[in-house]
Amino acid sequence: MATEKASFKVSIFGEEYPLKGEGDPDYVARIAEYVDKKMKESAEKYRTFPLHKVAVLASMNIAGELFQVGEMTEKLVSTLEKVSNRAGPLQGGNSGKQSEESADTR
Repeated sequence: MATEKASFKVSIFGEEYPLKGEGDPDYVARIAEYVDKKMKESAEKYRTFPLHKVAVLASMNIAGELFQVGEMTEKLVSTLEKVSNRAGPLQGGNSGKQSEESADTR
C-alpha cells in the first residue's frame, strides 16, 4: 500500500521552499521554524557575512547541537547499562531459582 505524499511550503530566512513528503507537515514546519531561528541568530551575529556563509554557520550550530545531544545520549545509555548490570544480580536471584524449578517440572 503506497503512502500518498503531502505537499506543503515552509519559509526559512525569507525564502519559501515547496516540499513534498510523507512526514507530518506540522513536524516539518517546526523544523523549518528552528532552522529559520538559527539562520536569524547567525545573521545577527555576523551582519556582514553573505547568505551562504550565514547558512553554513547556522548549519554548523545545528550540527553542534545534534552532536551534543548524541554524546549526552551515549553517556546516559552507558550509565543506564552500568546501573542495570549492578541491579541485575539483585533482581535475578529469584528468577534464576524459578527457572530451575520450571525446568524440573517439564
